Amino acid sequence: MAEEGLVLYADLASQPCRAVIAFLKLAHIPFTLRVLSIRKREHKKLTGNLLGTLPYIEEKGFGLSESHAIFAYLLATRKCADHWLPSEPKAQALCQQYLHWHHTSVRNLGFYLFWSFAAHQMGMKAPAGTAEEHWKKGREALNTLNTWLTLHPYIAGTEISVADLSAVCEVAQLQLVPNLLASTLADLPLVSKWFERVYNVPEVKAAHSVLEGISAKVRARL
Repeated sequence: MAEEGLVLYADLASQPCRAVIAFLKLAHIPFTLRVLSIRKREHKKLTGNLLGTLPYIEEKGFGLSESHAIFAYLLATRKCADHWLPSEPKAQALCQQYLHWHHTSVRNLGFYLFWSFAAHQMGMKAPAGTAEEHWKKGREALNTLNTWLTLHPYIAGTEISVADLSAVCEVAQLQLVPNLLASTLADLPLVSKWFERVYNVPEVKAAHSVLEGISAKVRARL
């Protein structure tokens, strides 16, 4: 029998999943969390999940995946603070601009980590140079974001938005490699300040507790 209310299926090691969790908590939207493992391919067993990806939500027979689509659905069906997706046209356009750009830009940081360290655990091997190409694109995206942040302290203006949540969860993934986050942000002063500002929001930091635990175990093995 389907559960009543909003149910979120998520892997806490996944950047898009953490972004949705942080938003749900910050927006005070009640939900039930069902933790699955992408590495064990548990998400592939979800009936109705047509794309076979996480995060995935279910509500009253309706299912939806892709974090940015989930943001759009939740913002359209709940009364949320305006700053999450500003109603002012220019601010909303800036937020949407980032959300569309995210997948081919900052998301490359996670792709780099996946192909460098995690893919082999899932029996996958990338063509030569794949990880390096993702790293190059990810670093170029952070340079662009650093310039972007000269205009205002957050991606869409003077307040936090869903764009910031998507971005910060991607950058935070660099914690998995000792010293990589610090060294990457060292020459990006505005991204560094923005990251500290957004990551240290209690709900955002709480969403990263599993990631921080994995990072601590990696450091302990060195």
